[in-house]
Amino acid sequence: MVNDKFICNMCLGELKELTKDIYICQSCGKKHFINQQTKEEEIWLANANKTLRIGNFDDAYIEFTNIVTKYPKNYEAYFGLLLSKH
Repeated sequence: MVNDKFICNMCLGELKELTKDIYICQSCGKKHFINQQTKEEEIWLANANKTLRIGNFDDAYIEFTNIVTKYPKNYEAYFGLLLSKH
């Protein structure tokens, strides 16, 4: 979330609310299932996604692993692990 707006973690496009917990990116069409995350989780995810976007897959994998270890119910971190591994 940036400036009270949800943004896509893949393309940084603005998200539009479909239901209370489901948003869709207006740019790339990716669906996001928004769960209540702590600020720390949001920051860690943003940093890991940035690392992934610049193509540093090994470091991104480590960052996502750290998130999963601390927040095992964070599905976005599991998805990040998948993307950084494959």
